[in-house]
Amino acid sequence: MRPSAGNRSRISRLRNAIWPNRFIRLLPCPYPATPTASAPLRAALCCLSLLLSTISMAQDRSVPELAGKPEQHIRQLLGDPLSCKPTYQGTACSYEEGNTEIIYIDGRADWITFTGIENAPFTAAALGHVGLTATPPLARTPTRLLWLQHQGMEAITIHGEGDVARMIQIRAYTPK
Repeated sequence: MRPSAGNRSRISRLRNAIWPNRFIRLLPCPYPATPTASAPLRAALCCLSLLLSTISMAQDRSVPELAGKPEQHIRQLLGDPLSCKPTYQGTACSYEEGNTEIIYIDGRADWITFTGIENAPFTAAALGHVGLTATPPLARTPTRLLWLQHQGMEAITIHGEGDVARMIQIRAYTPK
C-alpha cells in the first residue's frame, strides 16, 4: 500500500525540516522496504535513524577545533595524553583511551587519526562524526574513501570494512 500524496508530502516536509543539508536526503535508508513495513513506517524509521546518527555526530570529535592547534590547546580539549613518543615526523600523542592519535609537527596538531568511531557509516556521512561537511569523495575503493583539499585539510582518508568506518585519518596541512 502506497502512502497518499498528502502523506508523502508531510514526510518530505518533516525530513527537510530536520535535515536541511541536501546530502543527507540522498543517503540510503537502512530499513529496506518489506511486505510487513509500510512506507510511512519505513520513512519514520529512516527519519529516526538519521536523527539518532546526527545526535551521535554532535557528540563526536571536531577536526576544525583540533587541526593546527598547539599541544596546550589540545590538552584543554581532550585532557592529558595517555602517552607521547617521538616519531620521524614529530611527536605522536594518544588521547581518549587510544581512540585519538595526534602527531604534532612543528608544535601543531597536523596528522590526526580517529579509531573506535561508533555508528560511523563507511560513507561520506562519516565526515560529520569529525565535524566536517560530507561531500562525495575524490576516490573510492572497497576499503577506503579519499578527499584532498577538503575544508582546509590537506587530505582525509576513511578506512572501512563493509558498511562501517573503522578509522579516519586527517592530514591537516603538511603535504606528504
